Amino acid sequence: MSTRRRWDTLARALLAGGLMAAAEAFSVPTSAEADSIVVTSTRLVFEQQPYQAVFEDNVVLTERTTRILAKRLKVFFGEDNKMERLEAEGDVVIYRNDLMATGAKASYDLQEGKLQLTGNPRVERDKDTLTGQTVTLWRNSGRILCEPNARLIIASEEDLYWPTRK
Repeated sequence: MSTRRRWDTLARALLAGGLMAAAEAFSVPTSAEADSIVVTSTRLVFEQQPYQAVFEDNVVLTERTTRILAKRLKVFFGEDNKMERLEAEGDVVIYRNDLMATGAKASYDLQEGKLQLTGNPRVERDKDTLTGQTVTLWRNSGRILCEPNARLIIASEEDLYWPTRK
């Protein structure tokens, strides 16, 4: 089946399947969805050239341990019909395990596992908070780069002080 025909089929299936009537933002994924990426929104515009989907209003992307909320999400597909890149904008909130990240914009490169936040980015884990002009996280290595104006607030005082002798 040609790439164009697959895209036509996908577009019809999305429209016919009622994706526009998106599920609630915090719905529990079905077993079939557990290993999939599920995106819901109020509106979806699908474009064949370039291959991309634009989700608008009340956007929620759910994938195993990650949830992304935004006003708008662009999903870019490669020639092999696989997602290559995501661009979220408008009150972006990302939850992953015990980490919460916020910003005006986020871009995520799926091949590199690289997430970049801009527009007052903030990353919180427990009570610790990281802010800066740009925060970049690498999903696979756990590496974080914050520049310029990096500021880390460590709220775990117990770890900073040596116990006193009696």
